Amino acid sequence: MAELEESQGNAEDQAKRLQVLMVEKHRLAGEVEELTEDKKRMAKQLADLRDEVAKLKAELRRLGAQLREAEQALLVARSDAKQLRLDVKGLEDVQDPDGVFESRPSQRRLLKECAHREAILLDRLRTCEAEAAGQRQRLLELEGTDRLAEQPEGAVLAPASEIGLLPAERRRRAHLERERDALLQFLRDKEHEMYQVKEEAFNTLWESKRKAAQEFYNFKTKELAKIRADFQRQMDLLTRENDILKREVAIADEIGPHLPTLNPLTSVDDPAKMC
Repeated sequence: MAELEESQGNAEDQAKRLQVLMVEKHRLAGEVEELTEDKKRMAKQLADLRDEVAKLKAELRRLGAQLREAEQALLVARSDAKQLRLDVKGLEDVQDPDGVFESRPSQRRLLKECAHREAILLDRLRTCEAEAAGQRQRLLELEGTDRLAEQPEGAVLAPASEIGLLPAERRRRAHLERERDALLQFLRDKEHEMYQVKEEAFNTLWESKRKAAQEFYNFKTKELAKIRADFQRQMDLLTRENDILKREVAIADEIGPHLPTLNPLTSVDDPAKMC
């Protein structure tokens, strides 16, 4: 107002200049409001992006935990492989470099010797079983096989003092054999079921590790790069708009002192066309 009062010209020229300055002021105020709204919107988008980055960090921590578990499994596998290599070395004979002592036999040779001994003992066992079967047959011929059939129904649970020692032993052996067969079948079923559960658990674990590794690789190579590029593009756009606003404000500051010295505008019917 002080500059307008000190400027040269009559009151009509000063009124026109004041009107021009008021229109320019309203235009700049509108631009400032738009820029403020853009700033708020970009701040909200930045907060959303930060939330998304926090979620991605949590997912990365989860995948890192799975990766550590996979590394532990890999270490266990390497330890097993090392033990297997040591076992393979144990299959070879260890020679004395000086030739003073005898060479240490390998596990392969020991296994062959054990197999030979097992074959000999198995032959002896079969011979003993054959002899025992002959003795059993002779005992059945002497004792008779119809003794239990001649007994009444209640004699099945009768003590050995009433039905004899051998029939009681046969009865006990028959019960034990039935129990043994039932237990063996139960153990076979449980062993088969345990093997199936183990295979399913291994396959499930392997598939989960493979899927997690694939998802982590896809996220690391594609999704994260896409998010960074989008964020960088938005920041570049905001930086450019901010630079444009700074340049406009600088220009306004530069031409502000020179406005009173400008020539007066001609009469314009439409005040909106004065700018």
